[in-house]
Amino acid sequence: FVENDFRDGCPIGNLCLEMADTNDAFQQKLAQTMAGLLQWQAKVLSLAKENGEIPGHLDPVYLSSFIMSAWQGAILQMKAMRSDEPLDVFEKMVFEKILK
Repeated sequence: FVENDFRDGCPIGNLCLEMADTNDAFQQKLAQTMAGLLQWQAKVLSLAKENGEIPGHLDPVYLSSFIMSAWQGAILQMKAMRSDEPLDVFEKMVFEKILK
């Protein structure tokens, strides 16, 4: 992100921001794509939970949704601020606090 002057971001997030409210068919495809990503991420988190790599009280499905929302928000802030600070906050909160 730094090398690209905090531009670009997540292609799916960018498409959601720009297209989801303009075309119903496009919105449905974006929703399916996002659901697939969330499902995959929840499976990975489930495996991590089973292996004792993340706290046992965390629900992988909710955690997946939270992480995705936080990530997309961090990217949005990064682009607005042209700073990597939101990404640093995301990384510290998710990996040093929540998943530790």
